Amino acid sequence: MRSITSVPNIGTRQRRARRLVGVATLLIGMGSLAAFMSLGAPRIARLILFVPFWIGMLGVLQDREKT
Repeated sequence: MRSITSVPNIGTRQRRARRLVGVATLLIGMGSLAAFMSLGAPRIARLILFVPFWIGMLGVLQDREKT
């Protein structure tokens, strides 16, 4: 039986950059969600926040998985 070994695809600087973009985008998404909710924006308008949350999670996961 073979063991699967993961080889990092990116270096430390790129991982740090992806983490920074991911966390910053998640913070922007959370701030926007708070603003939308306090302004009483309709639920369908809040759907646009899918984009920053998606980009933020991609950045964090790419950093974590080293891809």
